[in-house]
Amino acid sequence: VLTVSSRLEGEYGQEDVYIGVPTKINRQGAVEVFEIPLNDEEKTLFTRSVGILKEMQNKISHLIA
Repeated sequence: VLTVSSRLEGEYGQEDVYIGVPTKINRQGAVEVFEIPLNDEEKTLFTRSVGILKEMQNKISHLIA
């Protein structure tokens, strides 16, 4: 298990974003995201970070479109 940038598909209540989270890695690559418990403050900060990443994704998408 390593902390790597993985695509979230519902983990931590987030969708369609790549962010550093604990992930099981094997020969096939990233195979499972581990969702660790977060306290309220950590959830707030994590959600804020996801929001910033999604904003950047949107800006980049508009630049290359």
